[in-house]
Amino acid sequence: MTELLSWLLEEENPGVRYLALRDLKAAHASPQTLAEYRQQAHMSGKIPAILAKMNQDGFWAKPGAGYSTKYQSSVWALILLAQLGARKEEDARIATALNYYRQPLLAALAELSGVKKASILLIACKATWWLHFCAWAWNALSWLNRLTGLPATKPGQV
Repeated sequence: MTELLSWLLEEENPGVRYLALRDLKAAHASPQTLAEYRQQAHMSGKIPAILAKMNQDGFWAKPGAGYSTKYQSSVWALILLAQLGARKEEDARIATALNYYRQPLLAALAELSGVKKASILLIACKATWWLHFCAWAWNALSWLNRLTGLPATKPGQV
């Protein structure tokens, strides 16, 4: 395990190092060290490369719902950023992208109730990787709310 952990913590890939320190108990990172490595992951590697392709309005590939072009559009970019541990506190573009993606959904949900609202939530589950299993839906929506700073609404509330 020590050899594997040493490999994951190598300096050449700050994103992998950050995720290893964040997720592996054996890494034993202090909050200060974790914050430093998170900042490094946002400055070089995959996170800034993905954000560099984002339109200033908050979408990738083309404006709209964000589902196509497959693997290059907004939904896919947000999924990958979430998997890489990207945080809005480190880069304001992440909040811009989340708000761009969320606002149409929130507007639609505000006008709906009951079964229609549940249907929209199920579509959101299908559309995003972290909502793939709907048991995770509330946790994922809470995560999005924390990232964007918008208040959480539990399913069934209007």
